[in-house]
Amino acid sequence: MTIEEKFNQDVWWTLQAIKKEQFSTPTGENVKINIICSSNRNTNSPPTDDISKYIRKLEELGAFRVMDKYDSDSYDPYYGANPEWENATEFLLAIKQPKFDELYLRYKELNTKLKSNDNGAILSLSAADRKKLCILEKLKEVWDLIPDKAKIPQMKYSLWLWNCGATHFEFEAILNIFKKEGLINSFIFMDDSK
Repeated sequence: MTIEEKFNQDVWWTLQAIKKEQFSTPTGENVKINIICSSNRNTNSPPTDDISKYIRKLEELGAFRVMDKYDSDSYDPYYGANPEWENATEFLLAIKQPKFDELYLRYKELNTKLKSNDNGAILSLSAADRKKLCILEKLKEVWDLIPDKAKIPQMKYSLWLWNCGATHFEFEAILNIFKKEGLINSFIFMDDSK
């Protein structure tokens, strides 16, 4: 799958999640979407930090206007009321018709073409493989892929779990798979206070 195909697939997922929320929102009201809840409900969802980027891109393309954004994990009322884009997990959207539907149909068509190759085989990754790929990308950001011992700081670990939509047990199992495949030799979780 090319980068463009992956982008189109993830934008299509984002549009579907927004459309689903739009159906349950009273006519004329702004649509509220929580990207953590939406991504946890669907095993094929993109990482949550990417979903906020797609929302920003869709706003740029004219699908809607972001009326407000929130950080549902923040207990700081000032920060929670106006987080940066990368920290936002909830969005209040004013849908712009007919542009939203035009983009919805465009990305639906792009993904319909992507789903089937000449043999009709499905080309998308499983949820487990998406999590493995996400964790591998996070490791690659920090280290060369064959470190003597992968030291994973607690703060990064927590963020990676959230971004990749993985549980602690899934994360540890994936690291063990990487160890077995020789991508890492060993790993430890570090306390950030040390």
